[in-house]
Amino acid sequence: MKEEKVRKALSDFFHKRTALQCVPGKVVAVNTTDMTCDVEPIDGGAKYFDVRIRASIDGNGIGVLPQPKVNSMVVIAMLNNKDASAFVLLYDELTEYKIICNNIKLNGDQFGGLVKIEELHSAINRLEQRFNQHTHPGNNTVTATQIAPVTTRQQLENQSVKHG
Repeated sequence: MKEEKVRKALSDFFHKRTALQCVPGKVVAVNTTDMTCDVEPIDGGAKYFDVRIRASIDGNGIGVLPQPKVNSMVVIAMLNNKDASAFVLLYDELTEYKIICNNIKLNGDQFGGLVKIEELHSAINRLEQRFNQHTHPGNNTVTATQIAPVTTRQQLENQSVKHG
């Protein structure tokens, strides 16, 4: 019995000091539903399947959700050096990067919140329409100066940064 305790103690001691295993590889598939990917090691070793691309396995859709690009390079690591617990440690390229939380600050907060583009677009178009239809009471004519063309949403919106 004493020998078994010593063996367990030594095993626990060395297990805690085992170097983290990291493997560089290429992303061959991405599962955005499960937030996992499949990785092919660059050394030609066996593929790693269902590698986590987020911290929790059964997350509720909040947190940091990176999506690696297929055929891009990543470095994966293993929790407790077990292949079944592989996760992506470093990414070369992402197709999408979501941060879902209650408060986000991009380089501070001095400029206030992001614009709600639909509301801004509607407000500008209403203003332009009223300006273009304005009549002068004295001669009952439409304003000679017109705003044309009417502002489009594409002129106002940055498609690379979204919120809501």
